[in-house]
Amino acid sequence: MKTVGTTIAEAVLLLVVAAVVGLGVNAARGRDSIKLLNDYFTIKVTPPSPPETNEPNEPNDPNDPNAMGLGFQALSHEEVVKIWEDPKYRHQLYVIVDARNDHAYESGHIPGAVQCDYYRFEDFTAEVIPAVMGAEKVVVYCHGGDCEDSLLVCGKLIEYQIPWHCIFVYKEGWEDWVARGMPIAEGRE
Repeated sequence: MKTVGTTIAEAVLLLVVAAVVGLGVNAARGRDSIKLLNDYFTIKVTPPSPPETNEPNEPNDPNDPNAMGLGFQALSHEEVVKIWEDPKYRHQLYVIVDARNDHAYESGHIPGAVQCDYYRFEDFTAEVIPAVMGAEKVVVYCHGGDCEDSLLVCGKLIEYQIPWHCIFVYKEGWEDWVARGMPIAEGRE
């Protein structure tokens, strides 16, 4: 029969071994590793309030069907298609940002979309921030449904001084795009 002390010692040893193995596996993942000092779960910036209007439903009004999450403006599928088809998209005045991970992005994304995985945001800043800096409209999407990665990326864009009024969320996201039979691109662009 084991004593309480032996059981505690075994539990501590098991915890130490698990931590060493977990940290080793994380380090071996390279660029896909979890950065231990990043705060992945807190959006530190509250977007500024939209300009005052006399309209009954301002974008931050919770009863407004076009308001979403932290006050970011939501777009319907039809509105995203209009942006995607607009010549300004080809001239990079409108930018679509895919907030999903590498595997999801490479498996299929909206043609021309720039990838920006929130959980590895620092890996994408060199490409994403210059792309969205002068854009008139920045549309961010993730899987859709309960996925909040697009909202998290929008919060990061605010931190980089992208104006609130330029940022939009495609709330139905990738799943809706595919379900409607829209064109997709695969691999890296």
